[in-house]
Amino acid sequence: MKKVLTWVLTLMLLTGLLSTAAAQPETIDTDTATVGIRYTLPRDYSELEGTLVIQCNGVISYAPLIYCMDVMYNTTSKADLDARLDELRKKQSEDELTQEDLDAYNRTWLYIGVMLCSEMDMKSTVEAMGFLSYDAEKSSELATVDNLHFYYIAYPEEAGHQTYSELTASADARFVEEVNTVDADIRQALAGAEYFEPYKEIDRAEGQILSFESEDLAGNKVTSAELFSGNKITMVNVWGTWCGNCMNEMPELVEMHKEFQEKGCGIVGIEDERKEMDAAMREYAASVLESLGVSFPSVLTVKGNEVLDLVSGYPTTFFVDSEGKVLGKPIEGAAPDMYRIVMDSLLAGQMPEVPVKVEEQKEKGTYRVIVTDDEGPVEEVTIQFCDDNSCSFGETDAEGVASFDKMYGVYEVHVLEVPDGYAEDETVYQTNATPGDVHIHLTKLP
Repeated sequence: MKKVLTWVLTLMLLTGLLSTAAAQPETIDTDTATVGIRYTLPRDYSELEGTLVIQCNGVISYAPLIYCMDVMYNTTSKADLDARLDELRKKQSEDELTQEDLDAYNRTWLYIGVMLCSEMDMKSTVEAMGFLSYDAEKSSELATVDNLHFYYIAYPEEAGHQTYSELTASADARFVEEVNTVDADIRQALAGAEYFEPYKEIDRAEGQILSFESEDLAGNKVTSAELFSGNKITMVNVWGTWCGNCMNEMPELVEMHKEFQEKGCGIVGIEDERKEMDAAMREYAASVLESLGVSFPSVLTVKGNEVLDLVSGYPTTFFVDSEGKVLGKPIEGAAPDMYRIVMDSLLAGQMPEVPVKVEEQKEKGTYRVIVTDDEGPVEEVTIQFCDDNSCSFGETDAEGVASFDKMYGVYEVHVLEVPDGYAEDETVYQTNATPGDVHIHLTKLP
């Protein structure tokens, strides 16, 4: 995870996605909500001589589930830091950016603190991060909300970044004073903060405009305006032929589309496949829809779309008005009965609350999928992990392991994509009812 986070941080800085601490501490924006905290900072930090960044990363690990917020400081002024970033962006655009450049840049950043949220105990959470060492003296529990625990790690010493001891030994005293002030402010703010269950990333779609230009399976150009403008409300269902739950609910969507049409509404499918949509794949998808009697339009997904890129589980369903505005929170998982309830509520001028499925008296644990060949572990294998309603994805690591943090139950496991040089595996695997390992053996092509 360390390598991933380091690159994510660097790329965010290069693309200008990180910002200095805002002078509006009482405002909770979407990013803050993704880590489940509302807090008030005691001062405006725009006049610091160094640069302060408070970055809400949201979910940084799905198995196990961990949310993260970083508090980082750089002794370089904002103006000088922007100039350095411009240099790095220029190198990046000219394909001259090196790992040495990134390492040198990362070394200028100090972690003042990291806030973590997970269902695990503090030591397990810190160790699961993969790049932090657990230090009880630097770690504290902030709050517990239901089964979620919020922790704060002060001055974590991550390899590749400046440490507090290095700062105090080499930096001007005024920078050390700024860091100490921010540290005290953050601790005070977190001690008095309000904590709640983090919002799901997909919930950010509510109120946004779903707008795109795409193609249908026959290659005809289609726009969202053409699809939505003729309906009072359109139900947008993101699906894929690889997704068993998507296909299981498709016959009911066929009937639902007819019902919705009588009310001046309709359904639009957005197909998101795991494989390249070449001519053969398009033909296959079209034949699947034809065999199911699907009459509503279905178009190819659009990568880089602000709304569609939020989708992480399948199927996911949005409701939009005639201009593409997303009405209410999206629904993750197959829920035909809920689709009808939401549509009827919206037509009646009400904004329905999408209920959260609560697993009563169930424990949660980690299921592992272990992929090997004759020589050992196989990494970069895409695994699909499905329950009765939705599917999630994981990729095997260097040890051939993909982990899924789930409620106890029986799950279907599919191999969606294998690295070059391996035969496809279309076997449907199944887990036990309690967490454990599913072993998959891949065959190398001759």
